[in-house]
Amino acid sequence: MGGGDGSCRGKSAAVLPSNTAVKLCIKSQDGDELYFRFGREKRMKALLSKYCEEKNVDLETLRFLYNGRQINFSATPTELGMEDGDMIDAMTSQDGGGYFENHR
Repeated sequence: MGGGDGSCRGKSAAVLPSNTAVKLCIKSQDGDELYFRFGREKRMKALLSKYCEEKNVDLETLRFLYNGRQINFSATPTELGMEDGDMIDAMTSQDGGGYFENHR
């Protein structure tokens, strides 16, 4: 999960100066890792949309977690306390799984 362990290694994309940007890694469930340099004050939806574009998947089919919590698309890296090397987990969205009682 996220948290700046620096263990994420992969392809780089989107370059911005380091004083206005944070280097983040998005890791998929299959272990694929992509780095992005992203503006500290930009909304996360822009980064997550770019990731989905790179992976050729629909944004609505994934959930993004940082430190085990789902990322709010309107939040910024600064608001989330993100630092260089932090990891975001991209997980396939699953609905359902609630309790069901079968009355036969």
